[in-house]
Amino acid sequence: MPLSLAARWIATSGGAVELDPRVPSDLSKWQDAFAELLLRIASEEVTIIGIRDGEREKLSGLIFAGIRVVVIHFEIDCEYWTGDELFLFAHVYRDEESWQADWNDRLESMDGVKWSKLMVLRSDVARCWPFGIKRSDSSEIFRTGAPGRPTSMHLVRAEFDRRWEHGESASTISAEAESLADWLRSTHPYVPQLKSKTIANRLSAAHRARIAKAPK
Repeated sequence: MPLSLAARWIATSGGAVELDPRVPSDLSKWQDAFAELLLRIASEEVTIIGIRDGEREKLSGLIFAGIRVVVIHFEIDCEYWTGDELFLFAHVYRDEESWQADWNDRLESMDGVKWSKLMVLRSDVARCWPFGIKRSDSSEIFRTGAPGRPTSMHLVRAEFDRRWEHGESASTISAEAESLADWLRSTHPYVPQLKSKTIANRLSAAHRARIAKAPK
């Protein structure tokens, strides 16, 4: 799972509260969460992986001992750059598409990016910060798709099916996708979020088939 997504899990106590890193008081909680997470990484309790030269590799926890963290929500403030110092630029997790499009966590200096798409093992996060969830539940929350591509589509698909069975589905896929995206944000704020367009693309065929078979 992405490093920032793990920090969100810690900062929100498993999704129990909502935080906005643009708010100073909330930003401090994000920073505390990163500090706690990086301590575990530095002690090798949490495994961290990054991408360098197109290859995925495990990083030494020592890299993160005392490293400066810059939580990014919009643009980087150039005042952070000093000499050859290595920074952790933590891009607040938005959704899978943004993460794949380089809005992800990275280790960077003035010479450029050293490692990008920093990820931690979800099993380590679930073990260190269970927040009262059962082991089986934690695997559902942190389920991923392809390597490095966290997804919550399984949650959306289950709600999509439930709505159809209870006669709560919208008549158009666009309306249904928007409603499901809103449901995911409000019900599971701590999981990877999906855009309505992504949901529509994934569920449009099933929605059309159901509408076609529905009694007139």
